Amino acid sequence: MTYMNSLYSVVIYNVKDPDKVIARVNELITERPSEDELSFARERIRARLAFSMDSPSKLAQIYGLSQLFMNDPGRLISVIEDSTRLGANEYVEFVDGLIDRLISIIYG
Repeated sequence: MTYMNSLYSVVIYNVKDPDKVIARVNELITERPSEDELSFARERIRARLAFSMDSPSKLAQIYGLSQLFMNDPGRLISVIEDSTRLGANEYVEFVDGLIDRLISIIYG
């Protein structure tokens, strides 16, 4: 999951039972990651955060997004750093607290 680029959307086309697809997406979101998956994710998050702050314009974009979505210019960086300290159980709770704002499911 990323805060740094954009919000996520899941778009579902031409399925017979969209409720099953939505249920599966929800299962994937709430599934506890393995330690290997968490380790890989932590490394990617740290690398993306460092890359996102390597110029004044990128740093300004992070502060702007943080102000826009969280009403606090420094909160986004804090949330991203906090996410790298989570265990598998904490990760699910963390994602659950954010998921309503970050993912929309569209089908028709």
